[in-house]
Amino acid sequence: MDAGLPTETKVQQVMRFRDLTGTEIKEWCIHLMMTGMSENYKPFGSLSRRGFLATSIAAVSVASTGCLGDGDGQTETDVDVDVTGTGFTVHLDPACGCCGEYANYLERETELDVERIHVDNSERFSRFDFPEHLRSCHTTTVELSGVSRVVEGHVPLEAYTEASDSEVETLAMPGMPPGSPGMGGRKQEPFTVYMVKDTGETDVFTEI
Repeated sequence: MDAGLPTETKVQQVMRFRDLTGTEIKEWCIHLMMTGMSENYKPFGSLSRRGFLATSIAAVSVASTGCLGDGDGQTETDVDVDVTGTGFTVHLDPACGCCGEYANYLERETELDVERIHVDNSERFSRFDFPEHLRSCHTTTVELSGVSRVVEGHVPLEAYTEASDSEVETLAMPGMPPGSPGMGGRKQEPFTVYMVKDTGETDVFTEI
């Protein structure tokens, strides 16, 4: 088992509604709110009723805005990124608000071109084949220091800078952490960025 990885349960709880369209999310939330109060109904396995309520509230927020907040989280940075290509390409669902905010963050902080490729999550997961426990809501491709890199999720630019000085080609920050670039809310804990090795093994790359 890879060291330092998040439990799949927590990530899967988030991705359970991240894979859905806006309409499906709303219908799913209504279903949970109507049926989840039963003592015997446990949509998230062993999740407590209090935990269920917190998750349902988060789901409703996603249904309303496409992500947790309005994209005004802690996203400013002064780092320099050694992008040797023409810019970034972000593969995203056009209905996802935080994905668009992340693309805006890359443009604003680097002043480089950001191409947006609209794709649904199932196609994106098939194309980039990230381990399920490392998935997020969008995937970015970019050339750093002459090496093509693939970056999953709301990864801060500081991690891009560290990656440009390494041989790591694939990075991921699973889920949608509050306060991360493109997300609303406040940062609650260090952002953990993982790397995927050529062997398929994963490990912690950096914490920001």
